[in-house]
Amino acid sequence: MNKKQKLINEIADLVLSKLNEDAADDIVSSYEAGNRDFSGINLSETDLTNADLTKADLSGANMALANLTDALFTRANLTNAGFLLSDLDSAQLDGCNLMNASLRESNLRNADFAKADLHSATFKKADLTAARMEEAKLRAVKFTNANLIYADFSGANLQSTIMKYANLAKANMSGAKWDESTIWPEGIGPIK
Repeated sequence: MNKKQKLINEIADLVLSKLNEDAADDIVSSYEAGNRDFSGINLSETDLTNADLTKADLSGANMALANLTDALFTRANLTNAGFLLSDLDSAQLDGCNLMNASLRESNLRNADFAKADLHSATFKKADLTAARMEEAKLRAVKFTNANLIYADFSGANLQSTIMKYANLAKANMSGAKWDESTIWPEGIGPIK
């Protein structure tokens, strides 16, 4: 790559960074003004650390590579949303609708999904260390290769859930429900 191309790429990165900064400011301002409909919005690579988007409609939103650390999404509509490689460390997603959402390869350490509807969501290769999923609807969720160490699944519905190659060390499964179509990591089998 020559000097001219490097300079063009650096300028493009700066412009994109500024646009993403503006997008974050715009959504927060719009939310504070009472708007809750952000369906289909592109928030990729946006920093929404500590943002409060409680009860917002972010269905179909693209939040790939976004920083959503400590963000509040309580009871938000996140159906079909994409969070590829996003950082949702300690995010509050309790009571959310995350049906068909993709959270592949995301950091979800200490995230709270209590009573959320995650039917058919994908968490492939995601880090859910100490995530809270109490009483969550996890039917047909894909946790393939996910890190679920210390995750709390108490009272969750795990019917038809795929946990192939997942790390379930010290996970709490008390009161969780599963069926014969639930796929467990090799050598673990149904947890009693």
